[in-house]
Amino acid sequence: MIKINNIYTDRLHLRRWKEEDTAAFASLNADPIVMEYFPSVLSPEESNVLANRMDSSFERWGYGWWAVELKETRTFIGCVGLSVPSFEAHFTPCVEVGWRLAKQYWGKGYATEAAQAAIDVGFKHFGLKQIVSFTVPANQRSRAVMERLGMTHQESDDFAHPKLPADHPLSKHVLYRLSREQWREHSMRNDAKIKIITRQAHPSDAAALVAAEREVAQIPGRLISQPNELVVENFRSTLERLSNNKHGYYLIAESHSKIVGHGCLEIAPLKSISHVAQLKSLVVHAGWQNKGIGTQLLKQLIECAKNSGTIEKIELSVRSTNEQAIELYKACGFVEEGRLKDHIKLDEQQYIDDILMALFVK
Repeated sequence: MIKINNIYTDRLHLRRWKEEDTAAFASLNADPIVMEYFPSVLSPEESNVLANRMDSSFERWGYGWWAVELKETRTFIGCVGLSVPSFEAHFTPCVEVGWRLAKQYWGKGYATEAAQAAIDVGFKHFGLKQIVSFTVPANQRSRAVMERLGMTHQESDDFAHPKLPADHPLSKHVLYRLSREQWREHSMRNDAKIKIITRQAHPSDAAALVAAEREVAQIPGRLISQPNELVVENFRSTLERLSNNKHGYYLIAESHSKIVGHGCLEIAPLKSISHVAQLKSLVVHAGWQNKGIGTQLLKQLIECAKNSGTIEKIELSVRSTNEQAIELYKACGFVEEGRLKDHIKLDEQQYIDDILMALFVK
């Protein structure tokens, strides 16, 4: 089963829940302003039960409500995600997208940014045909987010929430829908501004990554591997090994659900050098160069290393002729540590050096 534990956007990290999230989440759920359109605020115990339920849904569906933190500060700001409503209505069974952020983070576009990433994952990786969202008519903030996401509302879809008494002031709800076709059209309208999200790779991505690398390998000077040396099973094995992030990180960059780049950071397997990670690959796919994708992937991999708790140093090797990559690594803080003379043989007459570079993250 596909399971998406991490999603990265320009400003946010959507991730699985941690024990240290509970206090901030309880504070958010006890805030009467945040909970204005819910039946009541939650006690700390109720909040913890909700967080556990949100996280446990990943084991059943592969998706759920992700905890959301700011990438820059790693501050928990709330949660956004996909869920299957537990009640029956005229539009169920279905998948709902929802969000709940602490009020100090309202008005900054975070809910839209995170919800868009969740929706992209739902359609692209789980094959959903439709995603819905609902709230009470007076909740204009959430309704505005739904509309920015490309969702549409029909008055005939309005319903009384079955978990509330018919005469409850919050009983009436408005329903917004987004079909797969509407999502595609909405994505196309946004193509003028390239949006890149990064997420954890999974084994089902192997064939797409091999196809992309084979294409890039045909460009002189880009990759050491030859197209026929790139094997799907080898990629799938690596993706499976890194799927739990214990042995490293494999990230994918997507633009409107199209894979446009990928990068792999592997932790050394020996205990004495397990504080070192090797940047095994950083590939921007054909047609997507010079759009900042490599920079975004590399910075996110560095951030993963910093947050790992074990990685202290990142090492890499790069062809001496790949000036663009060398400049990128230098811009991100890597320094040259050595050089392997004539390490790469292009033909019987021509050799090039490999430059060894490193970055200490701790």
